[in-house]
Amino acid sequence: MSTTAKLLALAGSDNDAEAIAALRKVKALLAENGKDFTDLAQLYERDLPKPAYQQSSPNVQSGRPPFTDIMAGFDDCIEEKEPGYKARESAERTEKIRKEAEEREKLIAKYGSLEAVLEPCEKELVLREALKPWIIMQGERWTSSVDGLHSPFPQDISPEVRKALEGALPLPTTITEAMPELLYWEQRDREMELALDCIGNGGLDFVCQLRFNLIQDMVEETLPVQDIQELATRFRRFYERGFTDDDLLESMLIDVERLAASPIQTGHHGPGIQNGHTATKRREQVIAMLSDSETALWSDRKIARAAGVSPTTVGTIRKQFQ
Repeated sequence: MSTTAKLLALAGSDNDAEAIAALRKVKALLAENGKDFTDLAQLYERDLPKPAYQQSSPNVQSGRPPFTDIMAGFDDCIEEKEPGYKARESAERTEKIRKEAEEREKLIAKYGSLEAVLEPCEKELVLREALKPWIIMQGERWTSSVDGLHSPFPQDISPEVRKALEGALPLPTTITEAMPELLYWEQRDREMELALDCIGNGGLDFVCQLRFNLIQDMVEETLPVQDIQELATRFRRFYERGFTDDDLLESMLIDVERLAASPIQTGHHGPGIQNGHTATKRREQVIAMLSDSETALWSDRKIARAAGVSPTTVGTIRKQFQ
């Protein structure tokens, strides 16, 4: 199954965060080729001939029909609209392959071999040990699932597993503290993709992807900004990843309002945005905001951003008030 097909399948998830993340990735992949969802929709309207493998009989053993690659014929479709498209794409792919080969050579020089790249890093070993009671392995190297889950989204795991995930490595309390770990996982993911020759499909083991998504959520959503530099860091993340939806614009607005109401700007704390990084203080802040007739009307995401917790935490506490 192609990367695009996998992502579109995830877009049908009942988990909103998972579905949105998948759609954003599809959008990014299309944008890399100068396309958008309109081009993808037009592809469906065309009566494209099916490749031979799609015309084969269903898999008798699995009982499943053959997978239909929705991207089949995409290049031909665009070539008709933009003559020379295939040639440009071919040149870009050739250059991309050349650069990837250079990166692999540097990896071999760094690690000694591509096999050595695939060995679990120190952080992965620590995460595996912390999550050991809930891990199911696929062979000796790769994690198949954690706590029965096969999608690496922290909001789906149980509170007990989340506590272990958060406590396995030092948990950042600010965006500035979180960025070095986030950049580490992004680099590690790239190294693993190069070693596995699976660029764009993700190379991190399941436990590492869980931790990566946790830290990424903290940087991009849940941690409150402390100063203008952190606001700039978050904005750059949004810009580089092509985020433009209304929820994220609202998030940026909340960050700006938080800074405007900070003690540095006003000399006193604004309502519902007191500082404090301990879990107890954050929970108390959420409770205070849900008890206030005005802030209780805010969405879980908006309260989460103001209090520095996850939307899931706000939702859980909100249910206790109902």
